[in-house]
Amino acid sequence: MTLGSLGVVNAIQWAWPDGEDHPYVGMLVTDTDGVPTWRCSGVLIAPQVFLTAAHCVYGTNGARVWFDTDVSDNTEYPYGGETSVEGTPYTHPGYDGTLAFPNPSDLGVVILDEPVEDRGFGVLPSVGLAGELNVAPGSDTLVNVVGYGYQASKPETIDEKVRYQATPMLVEVNSVQWGDWNIHVSSNPGVGGGTGGPCHGDSGGPALASTGSDVVLGVGSSMRNNNCRGIVYYYRIDTEYAQEFINRYLP
Repeated sequence: MTLGSLGVVNAIQWAWPDGEDHPYVGMLVTDTDGVPTWRCSGVLIAPQVFLTAAHCVYGTNGARVWFDTDVSDNTEYPYGGETSVEGTPYTHPGYDGTLAFPNPSDLGVVILDEPVEDRGFGVLPSVGLAGELNVAPGSDTLVNVVGYGYQASKPETIDEKVRYQATPMLVEVNSVQWGDWNIHVSSNPGVGGGTGGPCHGDSGGPALASTGSDVVLGVGSSMRNNNCRGIVYYYRIDTEYAQEFINRYLP
């Protein structure tokens, strides 16, 4: 199960509105021959480089990004207009498009048609940073996840198209089951009182190194069940393999 889906997507549960804390995180809609295909999240890492997950952009040939904190009543969604920025999607060449997870190449970018200069940027991590942070598995090492989409799917669907954030726990790096290209974070709904956790539709959105940090450890990739209560993985970008791909597009 990926963190993104066709048509119906969900978002960070039991989180709180992001406001302007992370203005460089945007909502992505990709197209296939002019028809909206996927809705995901992502992070601006350079004026024209928007980082996301490969499964959000694979097989598509058009894209647009909104950076507004709330796109709920935007009549231009999902086709775009003056409120969004158009771009061209590119998928990591190692991604085969099977939607089989774990995937060692679940990374993509959208190259925007025009620069976005006034939002700030997510920062690439040093190689191996996730392992350095995860010195005590199971400890209260928190990451900051940010994304758009549904706020709830059960017992009712709530689709606010609002940027939310939460602070789940960094549980594990170098998972035996899912490989050393993923970061395992907790999916802790909290029922309004916990740290929150990611769900479907947060694909491509960043897991930041800590609250208050702009350093991107990974992008939302996959989960183990349909109700957002189980294991959640972000694709690591603190590896030489990931950064080799990203650096091809950086100015």
